[in-house]
Amino acid sequence: MTQCTDFAVSYTRVGCGKLGRALTALAFDPAKRATMVEELRTLLSPWDGGPVTDPTRHWSYASSDGAPLELSVAWSRRGIEVRVYFEPLGNPPTPEACRDAGAAATRDLARYGDVALADYLAVEDLFLVPRPRPPFSVLDAVMWGQDGKPWFKAYLNPLAQGAERAGDVLTEAMGRLGMGPAWTVAADRYAEDHADQAPTLFALDLMRGARTKVYFPHHGVDAARIERFASCARDHEPGSAAWLCQEIAGTDQPGKPPITSLVFHRGDPVPVSTVSYVPLCPNVDNDGIAAARVADLMRAVDLNPEPYLATLDALAVGPLATSRVQTYVGYRGGADPRVSVYFATGAFGPVTDLPAAEGKTA
Repeated sequence: MTQCTDFAVSYTRVGCGKLGRALTALAFDPAKRATMVEELRTLLSPWDGGPVTDPTRHWSYASSDGAPLELSVAWSRRGIEVRVYFEPLGNPPTPEACRDAGAAATRDLARYGDVALADYLAVEDLFLVPRPRPPFSVLDAVMWGQDGKPWFKAYLNPLAQGAERAGDVLTEAMGRLGMGPAWTVAADRYAEDHADQAPTLFALDLMRGARTKVYFPHHGVDAARIERFASCARDHEPGSAAWLCQEIAGTDQPGKPPITSLVFHRGDPVPVSTVSYVPLCPNVDNDGIAAARVADLMRAVDLNPEPYLATLDALAVGPLATSRVQTYVGYRGGADPRVSVYFATGAFGPVTDLPAAEGKTA
């Protein structure tokens, strides 16, 4: 177990160190591991201009601990997927400077031959506006499967023009992407039980023929109403959202609210599938308690929890009874169930329930 509170180091060093430890715990091939760490260094270093700073200078939406990067690992019967999410920062990190840094970093991904930016460029103007509203403009993510080949996502802020415009922004964006009918189904269902709430993340896979995901928070909404919303997706596993709430938080209405992401495909008349997320912090007191619950969740869907427990041991900040680096758990049901766990960097010590992100990247 490690602690990373050396404020003289850079976010690049913190992120690469955490990624390397996770990949070692997951038994990735050493050559692939070195390549993946170097790829992350290349992605972070252009905007990471200095040492880790107090998070109150810029509270990033990328992670619940305010750092501009977070790591997650997903386990399914098909294998393991490792991801790092990051917010390219401007200098100084004003909303406008971070917007510009995010746009530049996302466009620069075109240097990877498999990256397709057409969908991102088709909607960029809706989200990267002259006076961007909180909490962010652009987040990027790099993901690797066990083959070590990277692929990428971009996350945009539906609230960039203000909460009152979020619905119009998403309606226009989804229309441009050929997903308007499915979006109408989702938006109408969300409005039934989520008055005065708005989606918090709009995600694009940066590849040809890719999907779009939209993330919907559930403030003050119990599991029965979350299930009613999620059932608008064709492949939603009935009861899975309610089950996740009970397994992880021990209640059908956790204090920090769950989130549902819906997956959309171009030309499909309804949302395709769902992923349910429950915050671990502050709904669970520490990483030790969270570990037991996540391990039981994995066993219940016939996934081996040992690689997860090894990863947590590599990333925890101190003993599990006091560590709080796990931020969310995600679950996708179906024939190939998948469990994802999100890990803060620990750059500022254990995660606390500060003004943390209410969205989640996945």
